[in-house]
Order: sequence, then structure tokens, then C-alpha cells
Amino acid sequence: MKIQPLNQKNFSEFGEILTMDTIPNVKEENEFDWHDTAGMIKLAPLCCTGLLSCRSRERRVEKMERHHGSSEVIVALDADMVLVASPHDDELADHSRIRAFLLKQGQAVVMKPDTWHWIPFPVNQYDAHALVLFKDGTGANDLHFRELTVPVIL
Repeated sequence: MKIQPLNQKNFSEFGEILTMDTIPNVKEENEFDWHDTAGMIKLAPLCCTGLLSCRSRERRVEKMERHHGSSEVIVALDADMVLVASPHDDELADHSRIRAFLLKQGQAVVMKPDTWHWIPFPVNQYDAHALVLFKDGTGANDLHFRELTVPVIL
């Protein structure tokens, strides 16, 4: 599978890209700006964050996961990574709607609820770390997996 550049046109079916270009500035004369992104991220009043260590491994996707009740935010912290995703209405019977995106260090995505995805792959041969944000309890109560009939090879 070819890895696509991450831009809003390519990613719109899966969610939004969270960048400084998509957030309006408050006032240039301020010492700082606070950018409230709550309207872009469909989270519950209680949410959780976690640090995800993505191990260097063969770029092979055998299953995917999704969360019915929460968006998921992934921020590439210290390295570039490849994110594999498919739209919520994909039955994953074939690979026709699965896409791979290059998520560069410092970039963030906001996946829509129910978007199929898998643990990102580091671009280089060392572990990459991501900040993950979703509704509190998602990891314990809202993980839904589906095995792929044929693995996706990147």
C-alpha cells in the first residue's frame, strides 16, 4: 500500500488535521494565545490521555480497531509515523478504502468516532511516541477489533 501525504483533502473521510492553520488566532498583541479545540474534538466531559510507544516492526496490518463513543486524537511527538485508517462504514472485507498517511513529528490528527485504525508504524528503525487523547474509559470499554481477511502490507 502506498503511503499518502497527510492533508485535509486526503484525510477528510477519517477526521481532521489539527494544525495552527486550522485554528483562528486570538489576538496578536497577547503574550500567548490559547486555542480552544474542544469544538473540533468530539470528546466527553471526562477524557484521558496516554503516551503510546509505537515499536519498530514489520509494516503489516492484520487487524484494525475503532471506538464507537469517542474521537481519537494522535499527536506524533518525537518522530514521523505512518497511520493506517479506514472510514467508519467500511466492513473491511477488502482493502479498497484503507489508507496509510504520513504523520510527521509535531502533527496531530483528530479521527472521527468509529474510524478504523491501527497502531502507527515508526518511519525509522526506532520507537516513535505519540500522545493519544480520547474519552475516559475508551481503552477499557470501547475497543472494537476486526481481523482482516488478508493483511495490508505497507
